[in-house]
Amino acid sequence: MKTITPYDRIPTIFGAVITQNVDPTLHKKVIAACSSAFGTDTKDNHDKNYPYLVNLYRTEENPSISPTVISAYRANLGGNAKIINGEYNLYTAEFFKYTKAFEELLSDSAELGRSFISPDVNSLPRAVQIHSFRALWTTAIAPFIQECEQHGIHYFFGQVSIPQKGYTPDEIKEIIAMYVANYGSKEFFKPKKPLSFNGKEFTAQEVIEIAKQCGFIGDGEKDFNTLKTRFRSRGKSIPMLLEKYPKLCGWNPDGIICNMPAESHVGTYDIPFCMDSNLFTQEGRADYFSLVYKQNAFTAFFPKRKRKNN
Repeated sequence: MKTITPYDRIPTIFGAVITQNVDPTLHKKVIAACSSAFGTDTKDNHDKNYPYLVNLYRTEENPSISPTVISAYRANLGGNAKIINGEYNLYTAEFFKYTKAFEELLSDSAELGRSFISPDVNSLPRAVQIHSFRALWTTAIAPFIQECEQHGIHYFFGQVSIPQKGYTPDEIKEIIAMYVANYGSKEFFKPKKPLSFNGKEFTAQEVIEIAKQCGFIGDGEKDFNTLKTRFRSRGKSIPMLLEKYPKLCGWNPDGIICNMPAESHVGTYDIPFCMDSNLFTQEGRADYFSLVYKQNAFTAFFPKRKRKNN
């Protein structure tokens, strides 16, 4: 089993492995943990199509004991997608139709899919609980993005979730308006079921109207700060990735596309996005990839692609 350099500041060992290429038994264990974390009402039918980037935990005192799955991130290459019964077998395709413009990018893309933290984390040492998400990013997600880039893949797409609980419909509309108004210059994704509130469809025209009401000026970074100030005055915050992804692209509207969202089956409103890593800024990379450890297991994702020449 291949693992990355261990964290040396906490008494645990985190490893990133690829379930379908390293250990089929582990993949089954991950699916079981995933199902437990998501609950019976939040599972989907795509797990069999995806490898998982897995974080493992084992004590230094008993390194021979089978490690516990603490978290995982589901990801795959767009080039691996297949059309089955008229639809792509990717998670985003369950909620969105891909436009022709996006389909032209699919072979040079990777889908950043769902993540989970196992309920077992609650019984592990406090250090593991605190670092579980951080470890998931630094040992799995970010190295996966970097490895993709080494193979010439530079489009990264997925869904950023806004939880229904904790926000009013008007607040959710404000978040959507900020992102779609600033980063919706191209249409890559169309929701299969238009988003509605209280039985009324939420339209692109309403996005424009709300953006004006909120005082958005068409500058992503400034409009985000305006939005953040509005929410802070209410004692609320904005989901982290809704800041991280545009910031990674320097708030450049050419670097990230966000289209109208759809309601998922896990109690969230999901904004589809696509980033072009060619437009990641040095500042964004320094912030996002500063703690990344190299991981050679990711070559299993690319059996037929040659590494891009530097």
